[in-house]
Amino acid sequence: MKKLAIPFFLVLFAISLTHCSKNNTPAVPATPDLKELLLKDFPLSEVTYRDISITDPVIENGQEKTPGKILISIPYSHRSLQVSLKQFDSKDGRYAISPSIGVAQNFANSPITYTVSFNSNPALKLRYQVTVVYGGEPYSEKANIIGFSFEKSQNPALGATIEATKVVDYENSSEAAIYVIVPAGTDFSKLVPTVTYEAAKLYYRTDGSLEYYKPGAVVNFKYPARYQLQAENSLGVKSKLYEVIVDVKDPIQFEQTSFITQKVKTGNGSNSQLFANAITWTNVGNRPITAMLPAEYIEKTLLVGMSPTLNVITTNLVNPVSGTIGVLPGEKGKADVKVLQTSQQASFTTKAIFKPVFRFDNQVITALPSPNRVEALYNPVSITINSTVEN
Repeated sequence: MKKLAIPFFLVLFAISLTHCSKNNTPAVPATPDLKELLLKDFPLSEVTYRDISITDPVIENGQEKTPGKILISIPYSHRSLQVSLKQFDSKDGRYAISPSIGVAQNFANSPITYTVSFNSNPALKLRYQVTVVYGGEPYSEKANIIGFSFEKSQNPALGATIEATKVVDYENSSEAAIYVIVPAGTDFSKLVPTVTYEAAKLYYRTDGSLEYYKPGAVVNFKYPARYQLQAENSLGVKSKLYEVIVDVKDPIQFEQTSFITQKVKTGNGSNSQLFANAITWTNVGNRPITAMLPAEYIEKTLLVGMSPTLNVITTNLVNPVSGTIGVLPGEKGKADVKVLQTSQQASFTTKAIFKPVFRFDNQVITALPSPNRVEALYNPVSITINSTVEN
């Protein structure tokens, strides 16, 4: 029998057909593995989350037994819990998720259930209960300190809770002030403040850099110690620096309520006799007290035939230590007295009224005028002075 010769190109063509037939043979589909549907992330369209925790569903015998859980925290600055899924890896269309990408859900009241399934077999699916909450620092657009007090419960040495006299936000200044008046005899070095504020964060400073405010901490307010507060909102915008000034209502304490000078020689009324450092007083407050003139003289003896504005007796507070800012807390000051050498022989009297104020610029108690940031925190103080003019 004669064998037929098969051309070589036909052999190659047959091999090629056989090879193509093998590659195009459909694979027998296997049952998909539910573990393929496990989520690794859950990004949000509207905001970048702060933190995420994913608990996988429990799978038994190829079926979901217990849904998974996803807990997402977002910053308070977003101000809304209505958010949507940003992206999902569908593995080229093999997987589907519902609710879909970009469809916003309101997470304010309860978790939202998301379902991940196979497009080829939607009955094979996993569920996730997704919860979105706020996390981190509370959100606040404000950065204000609105209250300051020494509560009785935290300051047992005080007779009652003491609220700040005033909180002042000085205009055209980077500084502000909180003024608190406490009873005489208060230990300025051991006070526990309570601060009320509208802000995301609150800082304090004694010396050095700002630190987070510590509620319940004992603070030293005794001069020359300084205590400052600063609030900050959620956007990082800071308030002014609030200086806290704690003082008493009557910082100037005379050793006596009245003073009698030595007798003064008569004269022609053009000269005065000076009694230097004649009266002693003590600074029982918590800030330096500068030299000070009386605001007014009352209940005075008038010189016959002379103007009622003429003061036969005058006085002024002085600082006995030259070169210092003033009489420091706890130290003693002096007062000079001058008596006019009148031609009339008579007994004269006057009551000098001092009206101290606090000057924020240099943190002193004074009576000198200042264009701004001067607070009338203190009670007036007076002393009666008597003198006799005779030959």
